[in-house]
Amino acid sequence: MKRLLPFLLFICAAHTQAQVVPSFTAQSSCNGTDSVMKAYKKDADRLTLRHTFDSTLTWKDSVKINKTISNKFMKALVAVFNATSLPVRDTVIKIYKIHAPQPEMNNFQVKAPSNLLWMGKLLANQLPTNDPFVDNLLNKYLIQPVNYYQSTNYDVAIFKTDTNYNLTKLCAVWAALNMVIGAEPLPNTDPTYNITGTLSANTVDLIYSYNYGTCEDGCDYSLKWHFKVNLASCVVEYKGWSGNQLSIAKGEENHIQVYPNPAQDSWHLSLKKAGTTQVEVYNLTGQLILSASFNGSTYTIDASRFAKGMYVVKLIDGQSVYQTRLIKQ
Repeated sequence: MKRLLPFLLFICAAHTQAQVVPSFTAQSSCNGTDSVMKAYKKDADRLTLRHTFDSTLTWKDSVKINKTISNKFMKALVAVFNATSLPVRDTVIKIYKIHAPQPEMNNFQVKAPSNLLWMGKLLANQLPTNDPFVDNLLNKYLIQPVNYYQSTNYDVAIFKTDTNYNLTKLCAVWAALNMVIGAEPLPNTDPTYNITGTLSANTVDLIYSYNYGTCEDGCDYSLKWHFKVNLASCVVEYKGWSGNQLSIAKGEENHIQVYPNPAQDSWHLSLKKAGTTQVEVYNLTGQLILSASFNGSTYTIDASRFAKGMYVVKLIDGQSVYQTRLIKQ
């Protein structure tokens, strides 16, 4: 059975939607506290590794990660974090808490015959292994053995390091050791969210993605939010969203007028016809955050109580149901 948020059952379309909202910009800061920098360190390094391999930079052959490029991605990530005036900043930062899960940079496994002396040492949890090549790798990259598995054809040693590395290259170094069968990063797949980044000379484009539905073989639905960061000025521009988000049936928005939208203080709803209407407001996780009813053709929602971000309002008028988007700035 597909795991769908109840609210999304009636708002998600089967085809990909794309919505470009009016451009929003914010003067932000590219400087973050230690806790913010720590929270986005892995993201910056992962974006750097992807850029390194996508652009076939010479750093692809280095175990270490290019600090100059990582610093640029970090500035962009921090700028989005600090752009609290943008209407969807809280959606990607606070509601979905989106990060980049790939590639793996800290955990890997090495497959080798059990009769190797250093494998025997690892099995016995004894360090150093007395193999100069293995001990050099462990010391040079601050690698710690954390587990060991025995099997018929070969054994598997599990390692970790607290430093972020290009594990593709590091595993290649291990795989080149005498009699080693193979080495590879441990799987680290979380299909729920992702951040992708495109780096140019003075700007970074960041796309924050949230995926949901059945995700065993690729998620059914995806939401994406696009930010463009000027690295020189730290101005962040919100470019809009795309995906299977908040689908509105054709013609529904003709029955509802909302102004202003985006809003800071209040949204004024005007219906095409008067009557007794139930109004419900949901956030993007499908949580009902406001339920009320009114009689007439107009209604005002207090926007000051909402966090910055995107919402959907559902109006039930007898047998008719209409819905549209709300943006809190």
